[in-house]
Amino acid sequence: MPAAFLLLWSAGVTGVPQPLEGLEEPSMVRRMCRMAADLHLVNVLQALITAAITVGTETRSGAAGIARILGIASDLADPGGASAPALVFRMWRVAHLPGILRPDSDAPEVGKAEFRAYDQALEELLETV
Repeated sequence: MPAAFLLLWSAGVTGVPQPLEGLEEPSMVRRMCRMAADLHLVNVLQALITAAITVGTETRSGAAGIARILGIASDLADPGGASAPALVFRMWRVAHLPGILRPDSDAPEVGKAEFRAYDQALEELLETV
């Protein structure tokens, strides 16, 4: 996989080194892969929670299913455990939840309540592992 693709996949967080050959350095490639895994796992978690809320899945069963899916996705992204589900959950909580729950958010109050419920249920499931 070309390093330039990894740069895009990791949302360009590392920036573009000068000289450009720095993208090919093993430490830079590892860093971009870790960032990309974190970014995409957090986005998957947001999509799963949003989908569960949208279709009206009961919170406890929805959270259990999400935790299982997140565990599989985390293992695929990093079998070494650096992208553990509990860590992905905590990243999601600070990356997505404040924007949804803040008072001036466009989210309806019922939606905010659902996201709070999923936050609590997932915390109980994932933080005890």
